[in-house]
Amino acid sequence: MKLRFVILALLVGLCSGLVGCSDEDTTLKNQRTSIERYLTSGHQPRLVSRETAEQSGDTEFYDVWGLNTYRYIATMYEEGREDKPVVEMGDELELVLTAYIFSGSAPRDEAIYFTNNPMKIAALVKKGLDPEFWSEEPLVVKLGTTNIIKGVEKALIGCREGDEVEIYMTFVTGYDDLAVGMIPKDSSVAWMLTISSVKKG
Repeated sequence: MKLRFVILALLVGLCSGLVGCSDEDTTLKNQRTSIERYLTSGHQPRLVSRETAEQSGDTEFYDVWGLNTYRYIATMYEEGREDKPVVEMGDELELVLTAYIFSGSAPRDEAIYFTNNPMKIAALVKKGLDPEFWSEEPLVVKLGTTNIIKGVEKALIGCREGDEVEIYMTFVTGYDDLAVGMIPKDSSVAWMLTISSVKKG
């Protein structure tokens, strides 16, 4: 079986219109609930919102923007992190990533719709899949210039070089309103990425 990936799936713009129909409202609410339930109960470590963390003193937390984009930085407390460049708009980043269709539980290889992570590609090949259109080259993006998914762009701001980042997005910020490549329309998605380098803009 050939895994097909259209590079535009990574670079599509955000559908900026407001969600108007009740079916979409229900889908959006369900996706938010599913992501939050996973982060606070199924995710290891279990997370709390940043607001709750600030009140309770918990250290493992997620950030959220508009209830549509959720971010967890796994390397937040690594020694030496504060000395590394912080990501700002206009910076050029190299990303190693794996993107999943998110179903509400820990992302599995079967849900990958793109990766440039050599270990993931090797695992998929071992399972008999042919990642014909995928490269192991880092994805290079310049924030504010490269037409990358807006939920990802927003979540990258404030991260640091070397960070391992998980980004969970509803269909509102995960891609536009067209089903692209292997992503079913109105799906929530999850990106697991490492910021390999940061070149200040």
